[in-house]
Amino acid sequence: MPWNDFEHSIWKQLKKHGLEDRESFILAVSGGLDSMVLLHALKKLKPKAQLIVVHFHHGDSEIKEIQTYRDQALSMVKASAEALSLPFYSGKSLEKLTSEDAFRQQRLKFFSQIKADFSDAILITAHHKDDLLETWLLKMIRGTGPESLENFKFWNGQILRPLLNFTKAELAEYAKTEGLTWLEDPTNQQNDYLRNWLRNEWLESLANKVPGSLGNLTSSLQRLVDEIQKDDEPIAISYESLKNNSQTKACFDRTEFLQLSHSDQFKTLATALKGIGQREFSQGQLEEIIKRLDKNQKDLIFSVAGVNWFINAQQVMLELS
Repeated sequence: MPWNDFEHSIWKQLKKHGLEDRESFILAVSGGLDSMVLLHALKKLKPKAQLIVVHFHHGDSEIKEIQTYRDQALSMVKASAEALSLPFYSGKSLEKLTSEDAFRQQRLKFFSQIKADFSDAILITAHHKDDLLETWLLKMIRGTGPESLENFKFWNGQILRPLLNFTKAELAEYAKTEGLTWLEDPTNQQNDYLRNWLRNEWLESLANKVPGSLGNLTSSLQRLVDEIQKDDEPIAISYESLKNNSQTKACFDRTEFLQLSHSDQFKTLATALKGIGQREFSQGQLEEIIKRLDKNQKDLIFSVAGVNWFINAQQVMLELS
């Protein structure tokens, strides 16, 4: 079955981080929307790889609704793994867990135990863009240094997060298209947990007050994180050596551009635009240009930020409209 745009996007990120040839993965699957999407997508992208499904039961609960959900989630994930002929491992907390941090620590402890038996496997979690924003805000609320913000990324050498470029709404659309089923954790509506309050109250109020604000906030924080990352690799494109064919035209190598960090892609585009005399452009327009350049199409022609863009497999050429 051919891949769709969602799956192609994940594959490009795997290639970008040199992980496309890895053949052993541990998939943390809770049974919720995010992890069921992850399981389905990875099975399509890596049908011959060793995909190990792991599930952690957070323990017995005195609340019937929560107990029922946890038991049903375990059964559903196990059945899904068996239907795909994938190995399945589960763990369960024997103590009463009362905080989000305790849940996370117990899960990671269990995943580490599985990882010890599969040393070559990469642990994959289903964190998405909404989780990224929430995690950054929580870390900032609690007080943190820049290195803590940097650790939560697509691949940190320990954990792979293939869904970080997608919002929960985009995951839901993919799940609907693919006919997937999942379970909703009833504790997600309990605002006793700070993350839930942040998501259900503060961020929802902000989104209603200022439409589009959550995407803008995530993008702004991402640019800040990009700026503080220590990258010793040389930049593939020298901003000073962008080829200016005239005062109104410029071009640069498309392949080299796509290998840059998101921050350096911004700088390259901004430098190219200013080099041909266009200084009126927004961050949103730069984002749109980057998305278009990242498409699989070899030849593209479009107009953004008062500039005509002519794209082929090798070069990006721009000219004032």
